[in-house]
Amino acid sequence: MDVKKAAAETKDYIVSIRREFHRHPELSLQEFRTAQRIEEELDKFGIPHTRVGETGVLGTLKGAKDNGKVLVLRADIDALPIEETHECVYRSENAGVMHACGHDAHAACLLGAAKILSENRDAFSGKVRLVFQPGEEIGKGAKPFVAAGVLDGAERVFGLHTAYDLEAGTVGLKPGINNAAVDHFRIRVHGKSTHVSTPHLGVDALYIASQIVVAVQGLVTRRTSPTEPVIIGIGKLNAGTTYNAVAAFAEMEGTTRTISQESRDRVRAQVSETAQSIAALYGGTAEIAENVDLDIADGEALLSFVHERNIGLVVIGPEAPLVDGVADLLRADGVPVFGPNADGAQLEGSKAYSKEFMMANDIPTAAYGRFDNEADALAYVREQGAPIVIKADGLAAGKGVVVAETVEDAEAAVRACFDGAFGDAGATVVIEECMTGPECSLLCFVTAGQSFPMAPAQDHKRAYDGDLGPNTGGMGVYSPVPIVTDEEMAAMVAIMEKAAAATAREPFASDYRGTLYGGFMLTPEGPKIVEFNVRFGDPETQVVLPRLESDLVEVMLAVAEGRPEDVQLEWSDDWAVSVVLASEGYPGSYEKGKVILGIEEAEELPGVTVFHAGTRRNYDGELLTNGGRVLNVVAKGDSFEEARERAYEACDLINFEGKMYRHDIGKKALQGRSAWDQ
Repeated sequence: MDVKKAAAETKDYIVSIRREFHRHPELSLQEFRTAQRIEEELDKFGIPHTRVGETGVLGTLKGAKDNGKVLVLRADIDALPIEETHECVYRSENAGVMHACGHDAHAACLLGAAKILSENRDAFSGKVRLVFQPGEEIGKGAKPFVAAGVLDGAERVFGLHTAYDLEAGTVGLKPGINNAAVDHFRIRVHGKSTHVSTPHLGVDALYIASQIVVAVQGLVTRRTSPTEPVIIGIGKLNAGTTYNAVAAFAEMEGTTRTISQESRDRVRAQVSETAQSIAALYGGTAEIAENVDLDIADGEALLSFVHERNIGLVVIGPEAPLVDGVADLLRADGVPVFGPNADGAQLEGSKAYSKEFMMANDIPTAAYGRFDNEADALAYVREQGAPIVIKADGLAAGKGVVVAETVEDAEAAVRACFDGAFGDAGATVVIEECMTGPECSLLCFVTAGQSFPMAPAQDHKRAYDGDLGPNTGGMGVYSPVPIVTDEEMAAMVAIMEKAAAATAREPFASDYRGTLYGGFMLTPEGPKIVEFNVRFGDPETQVVLPRLESDLVEVMLAVAEGRPEDVQLEWSDDWAVSVVLASEGYPGSYEKGKVILGIEEAEELPGVTVFHAGTRRNYDGELLTNGGRVLNVVAKGDSFEEARERAYEACDLINFEGKMYRHDIGKKALQGRSAWDQ
């Protein structure tokens, strides 16, 4: 095969398809048109292909013989959020998006190679994998291909990149390391707003941020050897809300690019230290965070990351990786983990298991039945009558519980479980009596069979005022809980102590180390457990932990390492109230992408913190809604009334299209216990 001749004959095709890609650039992970066009071209060449993720394309081309060898050819396909300014016939038709980094040429060249190879299959043996990778500009395109096995058995991998400093028609090659490791960082600066005419009365987050930009980028010339390749770049800075007010908040994003692991660790630490020191110098605080693209269910990947970064404590938040045994894997390697092993996680992972645990350990709970088939479950419902509670046994993302007011509703819930509405979680169904009374939550730190109670909290599950509407993940919460009597509190603490002690003996293979959430019903017979969770509850945690005066990291580490003697909890006398701002339509269907304004103003109120639940930023730095429950607005105060009023004042300052929230969080509690009898 005359490669040069074939390339020359394919030149017009490559130029044509490159110009088409250039006219229709698409941002990272939004390359839907590009992926479709690539697939259409591969179809013309008779090359089978599959999608990797939503916009990645993997083609596989077989030669004349299968000699077991595999070659990988790779190209990027995403564009950048840049407005094209020069004029040409193939100028970008997508406003604000441009192939400024040459990925249009990358994709076109790979298609040209695919065309030549497809026309000359008899000239080579083995397999060629064609990788059209999305999301390169945001560092999220490669891992899905690796996970899909694109490198399995590969002897060589070839990629290319356009170079502005090379003459057209030439190829540049360089021995040794050519590309740096890229780490993304985000720095947030919190100040205090005031009028620009009185800057001394505030803390200027914008000024602090500008000093951080200069100092951080100066680390390369002042704290790095001139022979060491290091680049620190900050490409984005957002601050302030108006021209005549000192900015209360600023945020910047950038990258570090290093060759050695030693440089990588040192530079990351220097960036963090520099930002925090400068912020403190001018009276502000800086937060630095890095988003790491890891599959939380992949224990091996997490373990590698822990060793790579020398992590001293791992906190596992969601229940699913706990049930899957991620904590087991990390602990077996000597990593301190805050979160129970898989056997302990079954207290949330299986409602039937949890009920059996309660019965075995004399923990008061609702009477129940466990069923593996629809007929028996329906018969039990008809025998017990309504109201009654139907629960899918396994993890169902908070959606597998139905409080049925009628037998008909209960039967429908049972059928939904066995018809697969909740997947495998509904293969077994737990049916419980419907207990009555106010609900209350008590979270505890548990380690070595001992329980350390946190402050109680009371959530509001229904979507609408007056405890009406469908159940949700929680619409508002407060702590402490004024309606809980001393006797009830003592009973709840005793129940959690009994549960904690049971987790340190058979059948548990190892003692429970993490948070144990007790969901209680304050029944006329006394507190009874509704359910256990093996993690911090949401939104209860948002009002409990702000009242914790002890060092949370030290507490978690003591729990993870099985040192109950070092768990010391001190609580403030403050009250805390949280109101959830949700998207219109939640918990049903809702729209995303609504611009959120006013958070900075809300957080200027004393004692107010806004926790993000369902948000994201677009390429312009605007904060957008990205979920059903969008924000948790938390306010602390010296009294219940003060905290509640301040929370709603903050809610009024935050705005987005379709904002929905309950207006009666804590109202019943202010009226007293009798409000639950009405």
